[in-house]
Amino acid sequence: MARLVINGKTYLRSLDKAYCLVVGFCLFDYSYEQYDLVARAQTGSFDPALAVQLARAIRWQGRLDNQTLIHILESDDIKRHVSTLKELELDSTDNAVWPRIRDALEPLFAVAEHTRGIGPVFITKGLHPFCPKAIPILDNKMIPHNYRGTKEAISQVEAVRNDVMASGDALRRLQAHLGATGIWLSRVRIFDMILWAKYRSDILTGKSGLKMET
Repeated sequence: MARLVINGKTYLRSLDKAYCLVVGFCLFDYSYEQYDLVARAQTGSFDPALAVQLARAIRWQGRLDNQTLIHILESDDIKRHVSTLKELELDSTDNAVWPRIRDALEPLFAVAEHTRGIGPVFITKGLHPFCPKAIPILDNKMIPHNYRGTKEAISQVEAVRNDVMASGDALRRLQAHLGATGIWLSRVRIFDMILWAKYRSDILTGKSGLKMET
């Protein structure tokens, strides 16, 4: 039985609703067209200017000007870590992969924490399109809502990783079903869209858009 796990709680008995939630997101949330499709159209190497553009497209509202942000992302260290992460998968069952992801993300988050005006949200929103299988999006509304008690960026990534791995069969099936209809997304991004759908439903109705298994 396919299942989705969010913060340790198991949801769904059928994937039909999750599929509809993701398709609905792609149809009605402008970030799919301005973020996911723009990123997919790029085939070159890491582009700091595009990373800033994409972070803005997905509602990052920092006050630093774009040129300053581009200069920050042009660091050789950041490019090296992005290159490492591009080849890794957050839900890999290889025990050696998560330490490599963590070792690459921690210095990126350190840059965010020590540079006034940016933070982990900018780092993940800007870099996710270039490492879509490794970097989840740490939105400052949806992540605290779904993962109460996690404060440090790396602990939030690990919490998402645990759920993506626990939801692996469901996400692989969703990914294949979506791909068959022309929606090409990483499993990490599919899970992000499901988290957003749950967050919005919880906030608007007080009830999750997903049904918890008992």
